[in-house]
Amino acid sequence: MTPWTFRVELHPRADGERGTAERDRDAAYHIEDALLSVPEAGAVRTYFDSVFGAVPQLTIESGEEIWLESFTIATDRKSRRIDVAELLGA
Repeated sequence: MTPWTFRVELHPRADGERGTAERDRDAAYHIEDALLSVPEAGAVRTYFDSVFGAVPQLTIESGEEIWLESFTIATDRKSRRIDVAELLGA
C-alpha cells in the first residue's frame, strides 16, 4: 500500500494456467523499470523519495489518473517487460 491509496498485487491466474513464460523456481525475481502515471508527478516523486528513499527503478510521470503503465520483471539471467494495459486486455 502506498500513501496514494493504491497497491500492486501479483496473483496466479484464476484458471490455474501458468501463462506463456515458465517461472524459474530457483531465480530471485525483482521489478525493474516501473513507469507510474499520476497527477502532480513532481509532488508525488518528492513525497515518495522522502518516504522510501531514492528508487531509480521507478519513473513517475504526469497523467490524468493513477496508473501503472508498465514494469519489467527480471532475474539475473533474463527480463520481461509487461505493458499493464495489454496485460489487462485493454
